[in-house]
Amino acid sequence: MVKWHIGTYARLRPPRRGHDCAKFDLGRVDDGRFSRTVIAFPPPDDDDSRMHLKQRDGLDFHFNDVFDPSISQEQVFNEVCLDIVYSALDGYNGTILAYGQTGSGKTYTITGGEHYADRGIIPRVLSTIFEEFEKRPNMRYSCYISYLEIYNENVYDLLDRSHTDRPIEEWTKILLMDDDEGDMHFRNLGVFEAVSEEEALNLLFLGNMNRVTSDTPMNQASSRSHSIFSVIIESRPVDSDMIVTSKLHLVDLAGSERVYKRDGTQRMRSEGKRINLSLHHLEQVILSLRSKRNTVSRTYHIPYRNSMLTSVLRGSLGGNCKSVFIATLNPENDFLDESISTCRFMQRCSEVAVDIAVNTEVDTEKRLEAVEKLNAELEATNFELQARGVQLENDLKAQALHFAKQEQQWERRVTLAQEETQAAIAAAKSARDRSDQVGRKVDWMQCEEIVERLLLAGDLPREELDKPRSGGEFEEARLLYDAVAQEIRDLGMATALGCLVVLKENTFFASNTAAELQELMSKQTRTVEALEQRLFEQKREAELLKEQIQSVAESQRFDIEPKTSIPRSKSHTGALRKRQPSHRRSSASGRGESSGNRDPSNSGSDSENDSEASETHEYDRPSAARLQAKLEPQSRNGKTSKRSEYSDPSISEEGQSDEKITTLRSAALTVDNPVPPPAGSPRKTGSDLIRKRMELLRTGSLFVKYGRYGKPHVRFVWCSADLEYLNYRKVNSTVPKATIPTRSIVRVCIGQDTRVFDRAKQPARAPHCFSVEYEENRTLDLEIADGESPEVKKTKRSDWVEALQFLIKLKVAPRRKTSPPRYDSADSIT
Repeated sequence: MVKWHIGTYARLRPPRRGHDCAKFDLGRVDDGRFSRTVIAFPPPDDDDSRMHLKQRDGLDFHFNDVFDPSISQEQVFNEVCLDIVYSALDGYNGTILAYGQTGSGKTYTITGGEHYADRGIIPRVLSTIFEEFEKRPNMRYSCYISYLEIYNENVYDLLDRSHTDRPIEEWTKILLMDDDEGDMHFRNLGVFEAVSEEEALNLLFLGNMNRVTSDTPMNQASSRSHSIFSVIIESRPVDSDMIVTSKLHLVDLAGSERVYKRDGTQRMRSEGKRINLSLHHLEQVILSLRSKRNTVSRTYHIPYRNSMLTSVLRGSLGGNCKSVFIATLNPENDFLDESISTCRFMQRCSEVAVDIAVNTEVDTEKRLEAVEKLNAELEATNFELQARGVQLENDLKAQALHFAKQEQQWERRVTLAQEETQAAIAAAKSARDRSDQVGRKVDWMQCEEIVERLLLAGDLPREELDKPRSGGEFEEARLLYDAVAQEIRDLGMATALGCLVVLKENTFFASNTAAELQELMSKQTRTVEALEQRLFEQKREAELLKEQIQSVAESQRFDIEPKTSIPRSKSHTGALRKRQPSHRRSSASGRGESSGNRDPSNSGSDSENDSEASETHEYDRPSAARLQAKLEPQSRNGKTSKRSEYSDPSISEEGQSDEKITTLRSAALTVDNPVPPPAGSPRKTGSDLIRKRMELLRTGSLFVKYGRYGKPHVRFVWCSADLEYLNYRKVNSTVPKATIPTRSIVRVCIGQDTRVFDRAKQPARAPHCFSVEYEENRTLDLEIADGESPEVKKTKRSDWVEALQFLIKLKVAPRRKTSPPRYDSADSIT
């Protein structure tokens, strides 16, 4: 929907000879958005004129444009009407209305004068419409015309040829009817199709001949009725079932006049009263439409039914219609009050705004044709499907009959084979019994050799056994079969029965072996599918890690210096201190569960079966040789078993590209809230920080780990070679006691802010402590054990916290995309 304000224009007729022109000024006003023309009437000089004109001050009236007497009909049409005509061709309703006093030039503007150059708006509209029809070959247009007049509050059809020789009192009246949607319909109004401009102009001339006119002091052929010339346009786009319709109304109102200024018959005075009354109701409708704009209620009443003129023009005044009003003014001094009244009416009309839209509807004929075509296609398809269904049903019946016959044949063969087998088994049993009775034992090795030789004969058809010897493809197999059969005959019935027994055992063994092989192949297939799925997941994780490393590198490319503080969230600290006893019980119950990566000998919890550290946390430090001897096998085992068990095979430390090294350098330089290094420590570059942190995490260090009940234990803590897991173990063991996925680490807390440290009651050691928080608010609470002085311990704590924060920065992107999986090995970590 588009807002449209009624356009207002003014046209001045030339003054008559011997008559003085009124005083008024024309000016142009441009406020940056709109350019409008102003007609300014100065205040009257004497008091009598002031009172007579009902004005005390000067008046200014704004118009879209004002045309002086020198402007031609063509210029008026191009300025006022051309846009309305093009909009009607595009589907918008339009109205062009002429309003003014008697003799001011309304009919001349609408219909034109006697010469061709003086053609009015209606002939030019018809000419433009048919010219545009020819310029738009992709549209199919139809034009329909109706012409009516409103005389003494009665509506008549001006195109009814039966009215030519009859008085107006005998004309057929047009009845107005409303439908359920509020649209107006005219009964007894003729609508004629015009296929050319000539036919349309002939209809216009016919209507003008039937129109009521009379001689007045202002005009010798003054219009005594309101006339409405309607052009209905239907357009159908090619290859479309939509119809675009529009109505263009060209209205020539009867002239308003003062009764006291004119003489005439009683009929003329009655006509003037009816004309003035209808124009009065038109002004009331305009005032109501202007007031409706400032009213919230949707049920605001518009008095359309007060007169026949407003009822007919209801769609043009406040409906879906682009309307322009032309005010015709007489500039003579004697008619100054009528000119001011006309300008005041136009001023009110310019404040009315309506919503307009294109009128479209479905072409029922085309839609019906399309439906019938689709129906025919569906019927043809249905017939084909039915025929195909019958054919398939017949084929199924034939196949079912064929399968039934084959099933009977196979049943007979199976029955015969079972009978033969049973007979052979019975014969074998009887032969074995006889041989046992005689005391002769069957040479089973010889029977197995004979059966193997018989199997070498292959699938020899029975028909070949009944035939005499002849050369062919089965000649070699036939010779072998005859040799075996002769040997069996020579060895006797006992050997034959033994061969049958061996053949039966081989058959059963072969069937069992086939079943076992099939089951083994199924297991191997499932194992291969699982390995392929695992390899696909590992490749996808490797691609995700690469993309995350690239995103971290791009986002942190310009950050060079690490940040210097780690803010501690009070709300998170409180959450750690307020753990529920149920969580402790669940953690305590989980201590008994063993991790898949722990040493079976060290499956107990740190809080129960491990040895405690001394009060001063002193312990025997191994010598460099002993420590190197312990770490070398550990590193070798870690490169083989640990990497294969925990790390992604698609990511290796030795195979890192320059892009990954740059990404890790950027991540190392942008660790959130790094711990400030102690005063006096040397400043390191990004490469040094990356190398130091990765080596620190992989090499590991000795810590005092606090169990869930606050008991300290000395543990060795390190990261896997691919930085996927954080492990810790006993000092005298090489197997991890517990493993924490680094993707589940949430944050690193400095100091003693957890409940575990509260139970330990060692506040003096807070400068050397920190906690690693991971999934479900669980913590790994550590204290630096290496270092001869407090300053060295603080430095080492700072290095570990920065390295772990760098690791969190590196793993945080995958954790945001997918939630981390749970590992049973970390369920018992406190």
